[in-house]
Amino acid sequence: MKLSLTLAATVAASPLGGRLKLRFKPLFPFFEVGEAVECADLIVTAEGGLDYKSARGKIPAEIGRRGAAEGKAVIVLAGTLGEHSGDVLGEGVCAYFSALGRPQSVKDAMRNVRSQLERIAEQVMRTFLAGVALGHPRTGVGQG
Repeated sequence: MKLSLTLAATVAASPLGGRLKLRFKPLFPFFEVGEAVECADLIVTAEGGLDYKSARGKIPAEIGRRGAAEGKAVIVLAGTLGEHSGDVLGEGVCAYFSALGRPQSVKDAMRNVRSQLERIAEQVMRTFLAGVALGHPRTGVGQG
């Protein structure tokens, strides 16, 4: 089983005459995203905030579309979930998870970021392994 972790930053247009492009277009050629999607079984991508803009040009939605075209599972890890965050499900994303386990201030969230990321990563893998176990009902995952 191969896992592909794709983390990408936002690319903005230069105020000195640059053109605004969909965020993934300038980045994907440099990171060999097509090859990573092709060889992965599970694709995990991340976004600081998943919201109404996410399905309209942000990287997680494009990863979802590419993953779905290849028959791959795509999961998004998000710092926060905003209005219409579920729109990415229509773009090929299988599931999304928020790193924040409860309402909290930005200061508290940043202070606890390590434990929150560990918790979300564990839950994502548990969810993935539960799905794998469904394909092996007699033995389950990790059993002989």
